[in-house]
Amino acid sequence: MKKKILLCMVSVLLIFTACSAKSGNGQETAEKFLQAVFDVSEDDVTEFMSVETEEDLNNWVSDRYGEYLTDYGMVNAMQNRMVAAGIEMKNMGKEYKDPEIKVEKRKNAGDENWMNYQVSFSSEDLELTYSGSMLLVQQDKKWKIEKIMRNN
Repeated sequence: MKKKILLCMVSVLLIFTACSAKSGNGQETAEKFLQAVFDVSEDDVTEFMSVETEEDLNNWVSDRYGEYLTDYGMVNAMQNRMVAAGIEMKNMGKEYKDPEIKVEKRKNAGDENWMNYQVSFSSEDLELTYSGSMLLVQQDKKWKIEKIMRNN
């Protein structure tokens, strides 16, 4: 009897784990990626400025954002300069308050998992907003960004 109860509990736990891995839509991954892009220190800028080759850039992006992006997502984020957006802001020399990050599933996206995002910053004399869309896919039971588009 104890074996049956234990077997039942293990089965329920396995089913719950499998369902929770499939649940969600990647919104947390999108938010963490955007936070990583815009949470930039002076050391990050120095490291980025020392990139000299394409291989250096690939390694920098992979080390910094690899957990959030598929291989295609990394190429896409480099092509549209999303990975350098925080570096560009830091180089403006202004101090911004922590960004306000909003991510929500795009309406009428069908079966695809498109998210709209908006990242807003403010300083004493300037307000700045980045916005766009990203497509998230599941890869190895984790949500990752496959495509990212910037509106500005």
